[in-house]
Amino acid sequence: MIADVALLLDQWDDEASPDEVTLGSNREVSWKHETWTVVPETGEWRKVTHHWRTEPKVRTGQLDACLVCAGHQVDETTSLKTWFPTLARELVSSVDAATLSPGSHDGGTARYEWRCLTNEKHPNWRSTILNRVNDTGCPRCRRRGVSDRQARIAAEIDSLGALIPPDDRLGGLPGGVPDLCSYQLDIPSDVRERYQWRYSKIEIDMLIDAGGRRIAVEYDGAAYHASRFRDDDEIERRKDGILRALGLPVIRVREQGLTTPVRKGLWVIEINRDEPWSVAVKIFDTVRKITGWMPTGLRSYRLGQANQGEVNAGNFLAAYREPRERGPRPPRSVSVPRPRRPRSTIPAGTKIGHLTVRSDAIFDKNSPPRSTQRWNYKVDCACGATNVSKTHADLTRNDGRRAKFCSRQCPLITASV
Repeated sequence: MIADVALLLDQWDDEASPDEVTLGSNREVSWKHETWTVVPETGEWRKVTHHWRTEPKVRTGQLDACLVCAGHQVDETTSLKTWFPTLARELVSSVDAATLSPGSHDGGTARYEWRCLTNEKHPNWRSTILNRVNDTGCPRCRRRGVSDRQARIAAEIDSLGALIPPDDRLGGLPGGVPDLCSYQLDIPSDVRERYQWRYSKIEIDMLIDAGGRRIAVEYDGAAYHASRFRDDDEIERRKDGILRALGLPVIRVREQGLTTPVRKGLWVIEINRDEPWSVAVKIFDTVRKITGWMPTGLRSYRLGQANQGEVNAGNFLAAYREPRERGPRPPRSVSVPRPRRPRSTIPAGTKIGHLTVRSDAIFDKNSPPRSTQRWNYKVDCACGATNVSKTHADLTRNDGRRAKFCSRQCPLITASV
């Protein structure tokens, strides 16, 4: 009966009596589970009760717990709208965010349409709820691969007014902070086929406006371009070919220790531990060799020997690395050990030694978890003792020490000796 299992009895919420419903019943009944949730507006925790319906046979046979906590059913305390209100505002699909679960059961495979709240010009995209919860955002805003060194060199080029910013500004950047991310350039279909480039765009680390002519600058750091980690020579060769086909001269700034590529029309600048301002000067000297153009103020900039874009680079990197704000998360739930019911119980009336079993197996929640010691019986002893508790393990030992007496002080022990 349901009343024999304390865990099920605590969650019983049906009109029927738990003493009348068996553990293997197929009749759907009501259950409840008391837990905690958060108020999104204040961040405070409050106690709530989950309600669901299922058969006792499912709970005892498949060991199912609260279906709302597990994500199989959704209510206002576990919905996407409650835990991740920002994601709920980005949802474009006709499905109500209050009926969607951020867990794996409802959000693991279904793909929904989302919109970018940072830039309305960015197109909508489709993604699963789990991917959004795991901190994946707008594909156009989520630009990666900008190292500290690249950002600081780009800030020095921008301080002289020669850096062309990306068409789509990075989401979350404060006003006045330059966008130092890589530039995305469209590739015609014939060029893609010629160089077997699978993407419709090509990424340029820095794009310089040299008096109306554009120059592509690639920064090759040792952390990502060393051959001991990966060989990018083939990719770099095709990338340089695409940029030349688009009419862009290519300058590669390579750190010490990297092999120097030899390709037609490629300009290479080797650096060691140069300051960002020094690298920028070398880049503009190479641009002057290519086009004959130099930015206004380069002479005084060279004599100053100082990083003029250091503040902008620091502000950009701080905003670039800042994680997206998440909704409040529930506390980690503590799993409740499930009682392991004996495979076969001892029927009432069975005689074991001087003991006679008088009751069915009774669940004891104060006993050690995951053990058959949690199932006890009431027995009578031939010495006259009644209602003595004996565990299932005591009565079923097969090592010759089976319990035949009510206790160690049983008078029948002395009589048997």
